[in-house]
Amino acid sequence: MSKRNFLTLEKRVEVIRLSESEEKIKPLVIGKSKNPRCFSGIKQDRLPVMYKSNKKAWMTGEIFEEWLHWFDRQMKGRKVLLFVDNAPSHPQVNLKNVNVKFLPPNTTSLCQPMDQGIIQAMKLKYRKKQLQYVISQMELKQGKSGFDLLKDISVLDAIYWVARAFKEVEISTIVKCFAKCGFQLNSVESESECTVLNDSESDEEEDDNYSIALEMKIFLVHLLMPRALSQAKNL
Repeated sequence: MSKRNFLTLEKRVEVIRLSESEEKIKPLVIGKSKNPRCFSGIKQDRLPVMYKSNKKAWMTGEIFEEWLHWFDRQMKGRKVLLFVDNAPSHPQVNLKNVNVKFLPPNTTSLCQPMDQGIIQAMKLKYRKKQLQYVISQMELKQGKSGFDLLKDISVLDAIYWVARAFKEVEISTIVKCFAKCGFQLNSVESESECTVLNDSESDEEEDDNYSIALEMKIFLVHLLMPRALSQAKNL
C-alpha cells in the first residue's frame, strides 16, 4: 500500500492503492471537501473509489482505521496478510480476517512493492488520460489556454482517471514488483525473470510510453505557443 499525489490533485487529493497478486481493491481517494460540487447528484458509494476527506487531504489514523475495517469486511471468510508502510497515520488495529504487518522503518524504497514500478505505471496511465483530455478540449475551446483547461479538471474527473489507470495496470506488472521485494509466487521461477517495470516491460508498452511522450511534447507546444507569440509582439 502506498500514497502519492497526482498532477492535478497536488493540493486537493491523495490516493491510496492496494494490490494483491490476482485482484485489485478499489483506490481510496482523500480530498479536501466532504461533498465537492462536482459530486452533485452522485452517490459517493457508487464511485469507482472510496472517497474520504479532511482539511488537508492527508491520510489520518482515523481514515486508515476506517479503511482497514472496510477491507476486513471485504475479506470475510479469508485469511489475509497485509503489509503496510510504517507511517504515523497507520495505527495498529486488530481485525478478524486480516493480519496487518508493518514494514521496517526507512525501507520503503527496498521492500515496498508499490515503489518498484506499480506507482510509476499507474501515474503514466493517469497522465496520459489527463493529456488526452486537455488536448481534446483545446481543439473544442480554442479561446482557452492549456493552463486554464487544467484548472477546469474536477475532482470527479480525476477520480475516474485514477480508477481507470489502476484498472489498466497489468497483473504481471504487480506480480513482478512484488517479486522484486521478495514476495515470490510459485509461478515465479527465478529472480532474474522478475524484471521490474521501469519505463516499459514489452514492445507494446514501449510504444505506449512513446505515445505519451509525443502527446506531452504536443501539449507543451500548445501551451507555450500563445505565450511566445505574445512575447514576440511586445518586442
